[in-house]
Amino acid sequence: FLAAYYASRLSSDEQLKAIRDHIIQPSMHVVLKFFSGITKLQNTDHWTAIMDNVLFDEDGEKTPVNLRALHCVFEAQNDQRCRELFSKADGQLKITNETLFSSLDYYVIGYCMESASDTVRSIEIVGCQLTAEGLDIIAQKLTPMKNVKILNMSICDLHQKEKLLALKNLLHKLPNLESLYLEYCFRDSEDSAWGYWMLLGELLKQTSHLQFLSLNNNRIGSEGMKALCAASSNFSSLTNLNLSCNRIGAEDMK
Repeated sequence: FLAAYYASRLSSDEQLKAIRDHIIQPSMHVVLKFFSGITKLQNTDHWTAIMDNVLFDEDGEKTPVNLRALHCVFEAQNDQRCRELFSKADGQLKITNETLFSSLDYYVIGYCMESASDTVRSIEIVGCQLTAEGLDIIAQKLTPMKNVKILNMSICDLHQKEKLLALKNLLHKLPNLESLYLEYCFRDSEDSAWGYWMLLGELLKQTSHLQFLSLNNNRIGSEGMKALCAASSNFSSLTNLNLSCNRIGAEDMK
């Protein structure tokens, strides 16, 4: 592994490059180049290599910032590079299907979002196994992020009072949020849990600039509708509401 690591850092000489490419498997080369770049983050060539590997897919299409990219700039402790990273990705953060978040992962997310607070526009954390403690770690790291317009936390199990309270703290740091996706987040909820839905309603009251809200596939019924209606007086800007695939009948809509 060490031999391959140093081989990955050979100079641009064509003969040395040929040796390097022969030694290293293509998939391993990407990982090694990624880590070797951390040690020379001030070097433009190394930084460009990292950006190419973490922000572009196999077809050369630009992708949002992912967790691997965040760990890279976190290790470098370089706020300027963090802002550059988000700027190149058009301010998009997207983390999907992460099942084993560590406390460090949450801290890294919070650190990088705060470092690039004026650059981040969209946050997608989808299909992840989140904890209340982790969400609180992110929220505590942030100052108000006034440029974030989109938050998507769909397919994340938020069916716990502690998680909703942590999400409330996070939303408090996103004062100008315009689009909120919480789809498939409360599939284990019972509609009779009036206090639970009231808590969700209180959470949504913080999103005074919200224009789009999607709560589909959350088993919302009569009690859930009452809680949402109680919070609706704060939705003066709301123009689109998605409540599809819930348990809402004609009487509930009245």
